[in-house]
Amino acid sequence: MTGMMSTLTLPLRRFAALLLLSSFSPTCLPAYDYLTAEEVKSIEVEGAPKAVLVRPWQGKDQRGAIILLASPGTKADNPGLINHLRKAISHHGWASINVKALDSLPMQAHTTSGDAITQAGQSQLSLAPNHASPSWSEPQWTEAMAAREQHLSETLTQLDAIGSQYPGKRILLAMDHTAAIVINMLSEQRLPTPDMLVVINPYSPWPDANERLVEKMMALTVPLLDIQTHDGHPLSKQQAAARQSVKYQKPANSYRHYQLELLLNQTSTWQECVALVYGFSRSSLGD
Repeated sequence: MTGMMSTLTLPLRRFAALLLLSSFSPTCLPAYDYLTAEEVKSIEVEGAPKAVLVRPWQGKDQRGAIILLASPGTKADNPGLINHLRKAISHHGWASINVKALDSLPMQAHTTSGDAITQAGQSQLSLAPNHASPSWSEPQWTEAMAAREQHLSETLTQLDAIGSQYPGKRILLAMDHTAAIVINMLSEQRLPTPDMLVVINPYSPWPDANERLVEKMMALTVPLLDIQTHDGHPLSKQQAAARQSVKYQKPANSYRHYQLELLLNQTSTWQECVALVYGFSRSSLGD
């Protein structure tokens, strides 16, 4: 009976998947039916469809395009800073391209072997005392990050065709853990370098990776705008002072760090971020 059920359900699953792929279009997405067809595009990443929200230039200035990558798990049209940037920055000569870059990072449980139990006390303090032990083992974390980096790389590659409609400079903006992944990949030259990079509250949940974040940022040659908000993740605030010190080692048009005494749920923060992005683009990229 089990074998027969598997035989019957597999074609059904394939049919459902094909139906989903064939029916995926901007006009049939209930979540985005409040937007015009011009604003909703689609790409395919790792065999699955993914919605892309595009906001063309508004006005006479046409400087290029900004790609917006929110925190993992955040929908493309989630209310907040990224959605405000998506709409507002287009009035400053930047077409905006917004996509859900990554899913949320699932929690992992450790498994402890019998040998490890008999060796009690060994390697228990491999993390600094002020760090909470992560829920991932190092091999699990390495494997998970490799998969996420591959997914992000393919996503950005698929966005090239959409971005080609908006010639000019390229700004890449990323938040939270997505920003840390972008920094790591750019520092190792595993992503094409944009003309300008913006990171907001960057952090890595993995303690060692979080501590190396400043070192990775120092290695970047791309003009970098680094924004820290008052309510950023504790791990991003933990490295904020060290990130701020980078500005003393790089020219002002190459790196700027701002610590905002504002909250991400305040519209004043959103407006301030738009002004910072636009202002830094003018000074680092010119007119």
